[in-house]
Amino acid sequence: FPCEIDGQKMQCIVIGPQSMDLPSYLLQGEKACGYIYEDGTLTKWYWKGLSVVEGERCLYFDPLPLFPFSNIATSKRSQALTLVRDLARALESLPYSFLDLSSGILPLWRVWGMEDGRLLILPQDLADLFAACSDEETRYFHSSSWVHHGLHQPFTLCDQMASLLYYAAIGFPPFHDKDSREDSFRPLPLSLTEAS
Repeated sequence: FPCEIDGQKMQCIVIGPQSMDLPSYLLQGEKACGYIYEDGTLTKWYWKGLSVVEGERCLYFDPLPLFPFSNIATSKRSQALTLVRDLARALESLPYSFLDLSSGILPLWRVWGMEDGRLLILPQDLADLFAACSDEETRYFHSSSWVHHGLHQPFTLCDQMASLLYYAAIGFPPFHDKDSREDSFRPLPLSLTEAS
């Protein structure tokens, strides 16, 4: 959301409530850059700092017309294929060390869409901050619900792109329901839904 910090217009992403303690070990050292992707080009992006705005702890930076990438299942559903395709192209161009695929996937809170068609991909240290400050349900949605048994390491991001399109069509990740883990990780066929 847009805000004003020290007399300057900024954009904020909420990390958590003001009462929450930030893990200091994640805030030490040099800020890692994120990237803005536009038409095949990556540009380094840096966040400015952390602040309390309207009772929320927020990450702030120069204004960008952001929306959560998870909106591909709601208000941005008609643009989902383009957004996922652009994300795949961006990931292909990013340095492997930036991706940090220890879990095999890119947590969803690292990816933000922009109203002008660009994408913002946050660095892993910010993803770690979001993970440390989020409740279990939020962590599960942004990370664990995109990982499932039988993923072959070289193809995890391909699987995630397909899962994002499934999510856009149905409104929930294919393996979000914990019962799917007990059912050999079989997603509900799209042909059985209204999306077909």
